[in-house]
Amino acid sequence: MSDLGLSKESIKGLGPGAYLVNVLPSALLVGGVFAAVASRLYPWQHPRGDVSAGLDSLLAAVRSLGFPGGLLIIGTILFTAVVLRPFQISAVQWLEGYWHDRAATRLVYALAVERHHRRRGAHLVYSQEVAEQELRLHRFDAVARRERARLRRERRQDVSSAIVERQYPRDAERVMPTLLGNILRRAESVAGERYGLDTVETFPRLYPYLSPRLAEENETQLNVLDAAATLTIVFGTLATVTLPFLARLDAHGAIPLMLLMVAVVSYRGACAAAQRHSVVLAAAFDLHRFDMLAAMRRRMPRNARQEYADNEVLTRVLGGDFPAEQKLPWNYVHPDPYPPETPNRPPG
Repeated sequence: MSDLGLSKESIKGLGPGAYLVNVLPSALLVGGVFAAVASRLYPWQHPRGDVSAGLDSLLAAVRSLGFPGGLLIIGTILFTAVVLRPFQISAVQWLEGYWHDRAATRLVYALAVERHHRRRGAHLVYSQEVAEQELRLHRFDAVARRERARLRRERRQDVSSAIVERQYPRDAERVMPTLLGNILRRAESVAGERYGLDTVETFPRLYPYLSPRLAEENETQLNVLDAAATLTIVFGTLATVTLPFLARLDAHGAIPLMLLMVAVVSYRGACAAAQRHSVVLAAAFDLHRFDMLAAMRRRMPRNARQEYADNEVLTRVLGGDFPAEQKLPWNYVHPDPYPPETPNRPPG
């Protein structure tokens, strides 16, 4: 998604989704940090006067802000949204698992990738599990146990097949260290690759020719995905900020745990949004790849085999893998400037 996300940033401006993706997470982050400090729940803080720590201290701090303080909070939220905007894509990429090039996280990256390799391999084995050889059973309870075991095996096969097909890329070498990264890698490796097109390289060329409804749905799903991923980072950060509350050994110690649970739910939402986005991405290539080829003045393929071969060459050219000194192996097909129905069509 990270590369597709960069493409999205280059082909669309900030719209209403920017408030969901930028302002709301910034408001939660600034408001959460303010609430954590103003509540005076940290072990090294002491209540002021007769106001007890917790909600009473927070309400007292809010009342003391007044109108200027409220404007300051709003300004801080907007400033944070603007400042963090350039780092948002990097943050979401980190959540997807693009941190193998950092020396401090290489070991964690390798362990996380190995975990997903094992998970993918286990579900692949379960999805191909062969039924046990049928035996002659004479007792009713033995027959019932065999039938229950068969149903459990079939359910496990269905679940494992769905996990392998929806959550992991086809090529085991492209497995990522996070579930979100693997789902998006799956989307990238399925949408265009079925037709010989590299999804990341060709989607920016295909995007201008999407139908309005499909383009709107694509933008909506990307905004939901970005918002859910950003909220995961925000709530994870707040859970870390409030972690010292655990030392109080009272009800306030549940706050970081609740924030962590919300972060997990947001992450699950991001994974669900990524799966929905993969469907939209596949539909874009299904319906509009020929519009892209026509705009690039490519010939229309006669069959699926020719389409795949031509698209593989196109992918190499777009990706910079085609030798510069070599001529492009195709002729351009330009539209007729004078269609047959044109009045006063020139002869010939």
